[in-house]
Amino acid sequence: MASPQDDERQISRMMGVAGPKGRFRNQLINKIAAARALFDDPRVSPVIRQTLHHWAYCLTEKDYIRAMK
Repeated sequence: MASPQDDERQISRMMGVAGPKGRFRNQLINKIAAARALFDDPRVSPVIRQTLHHWAYCLTEKDYIRAMK
């Protein structure tokens, strides 16, 4: 069973990757914008998308639009 400290550490890691200010999430958004592609175009950075999927995050249109404002 995970300790509360380990839970906090893992949550912090997830937020750093896929949270609102997460580096991989924001990299993906920037790459989509630069490519002028749709938010769900799998050709834009499949490696970053896979990393986000490992953290149980999939970019939604709502998240993409919110980030572009």
